[in-house]
Amino acid sequence: MPCRGRGFNERSSGVLNRAQYPSDVIALVVIWRLRYRLTLRDLAEMFLLRSIVFSYEAVREW
Repeated sequence: MPCRGRGFNERSSGVLNRAQYPSDVIALVVIWRLRYRLTLRDLAEMFLLRSIVFSYEAVREW
């Protein structure tokens, strides 16, 4: 019997369940961090230019 009042999505049982940013944004930040060896502050600044605001501390948590 399905649970009522609970919605399930790609994050339902994942580490990013309570993240306030979309999964695709988080994935892109992590990929760019690893691939291009950007600093946390550089990543936050790059996304700020795209009107997505987060701090470098948020990137560290991801």
